[in-house]
Amino acid sequence: MIVLGIETSSTCGSVAVVQDRKVLGELFFNTGRKHSTKIVPSITNLLSTVELNKADLEGIAVTSGPGSYTSLRIGISIAKGLAYSLDIPLIGISTLQCVAFNSIISPHLICSLIDARKGELYSALFRYNTGELERMSEDQIVSIDYLCSTIDEKTVLIGDGLYLYKSTFVDRINGLVLFAPEHLCYGRASSCAILGIDNFKKAKRDEVNTLVPKYIRQADAELLGKR
Repeated sequence: MIVLGIETSSTCGSVAVVQDRKVLGELFFNTGRKHSTKIVPSITNLLSTVELNKADLEGIAVTSGPGSYTSLRIGISIAKGLAYSLDIPLIGISTLQCVAFNSIISPHLICSLIDARKGELYSALFRYNTGELERMSEDQIVSIDYLCSTIDEKTVLIGDGLYLYKSTFVDRINGLVLFAPEHLCYGRASSCAILGIDNFKKAKRDEVNTLVPKYIRQADAELLGKR
């Protein structure tokens, strides 16, 4: 199965083409969350590089949040348009799951962390079970104090939220946590596509008319618009 992955939740976006969990190609663009001008040309360039056409795609996977309000909407809008026009399945993948997938397979608990601003973190727990990433908690928003008080076993921390609060983790729970390398702490379109393939094989998919970004809390842009 050939799947296009789209990741636009942070300042560094990416697109990837994956066939049966093998990455055929991946392109990154760092546009400071202004991804609207880069996604479509990047998809075109990537497909040309791997010598495929849009008609060869059999599914679309896109990160659905949490993350940047505007960037998520852009990525999901393009993914929905492609899925509709090509009449292929679509699925949204949690950004926290996408980030956790980058972690080296280990027997330890994995805590995926994304900066939620206002002194809070988006967080979710995962664990590898027989080589597959298994979700251990729902995506949630937590304070740094709450997070430190609840970690009670050896845990791999991963995500951009890790390095914002690394000194706090070192001071308070250093003996319990392992820090993922910084280059693994951002979502990747290839991870999104692989997770999408895994879901498609289980007959899981989203509908084009119902897939929306998952913000966990109301986005600041929405709040400003209501003032």
